[in-house]
Amino acid sequence: MKFIPSITKVIGGLQKRNKMDKVLIAIASCERDSYNGFNDAVRNTWLKDKNVDYKFFRGHGTPTDKQDEVLLDCKDDYLSLPEKTMEILKWAMKNEYDYIFKCDTDTYVSLDRLLASDFKNYDYIGHFNGQIGKPNLIYNSLYTWASGGSGYFVSRKAAWKIIAEGSTSKAMCPNLKIPCEDLWIGQVLGPFIQSEELSATSDTRYGWGYNEDFSTEYTSHYCSEGKKRKFDVSWMHKHHEKNS
Repeated sequence: MKFIPSITKVIGGLQKRNKMDKVLIAIASCERDSYNGFNDAVRNTWLKDKNVDYKFFRGHGTPTDKQDEVLLDCKDDYLSLPEKTMEILKWAMKNEYDYIFKCDTDTYVSLDRLLASDFKNYDYIGHFNGQIGKPNLIYNSLYTWASGGSGYFVSRKAAWKIIAEGSTSKAMCPNLKIPCEDLWIGQVLGPFIQSEELSATSDTRYGWGYNEDFSTEYTSHYCSEGKKRKFDVSWMHKHHEKNS
């Protein structure tokens, strides 16, 4: 399918549309997560009673009757998350969203604080693993990137750059030897940030890891590097009790 962007104007390096901005909360999920109650844990905590546009995005698998779950034309396994993210962005552009916040089912989001933040001032914002827009910083070969588990925003302008890339070949992590969605986003957008065609910033309030005290500024992520756990949905509810 060929996607054609709607008419826009560029102001201050950011792509602005001539209407109220549309924001999508895009939660990368899968059939396993839905079956295990991970989607319900999100629905019953940080999304509960919130008037926001959100969708859970799954790949190939059993059809769903849930109105908030979208089945994309991609595989549904972890290693295919870069392709799933590409399809999420295509879906968002087709539905004319201006900003996309991507997170996972094991991400707790303090939604009111997040949406009141300054994300609209940037094309790419999250918690980065180093200096932004400098090549060869990570593994001596890569741009830095915003953590996918902590969640990140991309603007419509950045989303089109990612879609135009047309490939997820830059997703391979030299250390882990597997494709990583957040690493891939950083490699696609890095050169545009370096040239100042896109704007980006790092914000530590996008929590990068497991918070034992359940504190959350914008987001908290259950799993972090070196702390691989089987997700316990009670963690989501405990976070909500602490932060709601």
